[in-house]
Amino acid sequence: MPQKSVFDSLVLARAMPAAIPAFDAFDAHSAEGILMAFEEASCPGLIAVYDKTMDEANVDALVAYIRRRASALRVSISIILDHGRDLRQCRQAIELGFDAVMFDGSGMSIEENLRQTAEIVNLAKRSGVFVEAELGHVGDAAHYPDDLTGLTDPESAVRFVEETGVDMLAVAIGTAHGVYRNKPTLRVDLLRRIAEAVTLPLVLHGGTGLSEAQFKSVITSGIAKVNVSTDLYVSAESAIRSACKAGGPSYLELGAIARDTIKARCAHYLSVFNTREIAQ
Repeated sequence: MPQKSVFDSLVLARAMPAAIPAFDAFDAHSAEGILMAFEEASCPGLIAVYDKTMDEANVDALVAYIRRRASALRVSISIILDHGRDLRQCRQAIELGFDAVMFDGSGMSIEENLRQTAEIVNLAKRSGVFVEAELGHVGDAAHYPDDLTGLTDPESAVRFVEETGVDMLAVAIGTAHGVYRNKPTLRVDLLRRIAEAVTLPLVLHGGTGLSEAQFKSVITSGIAKVNVSTDLYVSAESAIRSACKAGGPSYLELGAIARDTIKARCAHYLSVFNTREIAQ
């Protein structure tokens, strides 16, 4: 179907409140599971392509596959670069036809992050591509909570948004990437302050491991987009291991097991995030 603006859907999601997930696809099987979940739920969605996947020789084929399959669906699907490293990689995504890019300058000083983000926004806008940037630092769950530093400052967020012109802002409020060693503690109070100061769609990275109550709390407090990756692939790996122990599927069946498991996990998040209620 014709592509609805991902930004329009995210603005609507924040107002509801609801959230649109960005699920990472690494191959055709994972992409298919994600697409099937969005189609069956009749809701818009984002498929993310991780920065390391962009280095693969066949990334153009993966993107073409996603785009072709998405065009045949009754729902609007957008593709976003996940954790783009630099201007070169963001340009690569734009040239491949991505709808949005996420630039991760969170490891830089705020001044350098601001400068590079503004440069990427300028490039992206010329092609009608939306930009997400990160302010604050979402660390590694393996080191949580020791790595819990660099939370987003509301006043800095206002300046960052005004001076860069980004469309979406990823914030650091206590989540981390990967599998948590300890139950995460979220600074929802900080999120509410950011949401009061910044009106554009806010993004939460590090969604794996949060409870349904935590998701609902951040969504009602301003989060409009949630990135989920680790849970999909840990679940798929577990399903494949279980199938192998039970007698061993054929090689041709392994992809279907991964696809169906990922589809089921995506469907779960679409329900928790209230994404099904977002109008097409």
